[in-house]
Amino acid sequence: MEFVVPTADAPPIIEAIRKIVTEETAENARTAEEEWSRAATARAVSSFSAEPAIDVRPIAGGMRVMVRYITRANERHRLRTRLYQAVVELLGRPAVAAPATT
Repeated sequence: MEFVVPTADAPPIIEAIRKIVTEETAENARTAEEEWSRAATARAVSSFSAEPAIDVRPIAGGMRVMVRYITRANERHRLRTRLYQAVVELLGRPAVAAPATT
């Protein structure tokens, strides 16, 4: 999944995206790690993590946020739809204004 986030709002939005994706994919990540540990040797799996990965790069007009996660093939469309919906709702929220100083 890929999103463009305004630079000014990037840190809290990126953290919220990470949290959403981690929560939504936790069960699939746990299942993947269990299946891979049964199928591979302990040495090959020891450096593997099925946790979501987030790559953030600056681009003109904001930050490009790329999210990679693991899910079962038969759940891919449904999970992607839920994630897109959650992130679109997040991006549609008004920014929280900083407290005024006098």
